[in-house]
Amino acid sequence: MEYWLLVVGTLLVAVYFLSTAIYQVNFHPLAPYNGSYVAAISSSWYEWYWNYLLNGRMLFEIERLHQLHGPVVRIGPNDLSVNDPEVFMDMTRVSSGFTKDPNLYRWISLPGTSIGETNPENHRIRRKVLTPALSGSRVNELAPFISTKVKQLLDRFDILSRDSLLVDFDSACKALTMDIISKVVLGQDINCVEQPCFKNDFTDQFRQALSAGWFPTAFPSISAMALNLSSTFLSRIIPNPMMDFRRSRIKKSGRGR
Repeated sequence: MEYWLLVVGTLLVAVYFLSTAIYQVNFHPLAPYNGSYVAAISSSWYEWYWNYLLNGRMLFEIERLHQLHGPVVRIGPNDLSVNDPEVFMDMTRVSSGFTKDPNLYRWISLPGTSIGETNPENHRIRRKVLTPALSGSRVNELAPFISTKVKQLLDRFDILSRDSLLVDFDSACKALTMDIISKVVLGQDINCVEQPCFKNDFTDQFRQALSAGWFPTAFPSISAMALNLSSTFLSRIIPNPMMDFRRSRIKKSGRGR
């Protein structure tokens, strides 16, 4: 009896996925648009393959599809890629009516943040709060700090050149950028440019998090579950210097009491 239940259950699942695939490819409102059949059936596995397994190659695959099929191609069950500057400008202007895709932004930020806010009116309110920190006068105030950091980096280059050592220029530029951003956002220079090879635990983990970020992009429901877990629980199952850094900043600000 249990064997037949398993067989029937497997057949029902197979019929469901097959019927869904047939509908997505042939009868869906976006079916007239050419593109990837795999993406039309499931964007999750499509993105996972090109971005996670092939390390971000989906961008070039979409470019290839545009070369084959023209300025509009289908890259997901409900997604189109438009390679037309005029259409892009129309879609991204403030009053266009197009909003951010919540399936994308809910994995890269917590609910209520400026980055993850998909409602234009709410985002406008949050942007007003951040605008003074990024104003021209504020940027001018940071100019001496930025000049000091650049000189600090150039001094490192000079020291390394004397010993004829190779320089990881990519890491050096990222270290400079991270120091400036940490000063602007957190009020603290984490001083990556003075670290050996221009790296520290935080920047290494940040780079790994970006690389691993393709997985929650492809499967946003998994990311949503993870974001709902407490930071204490996450730190026990995934030891992460980024989480340690976050907790130290919250404690220093007095909000962790």
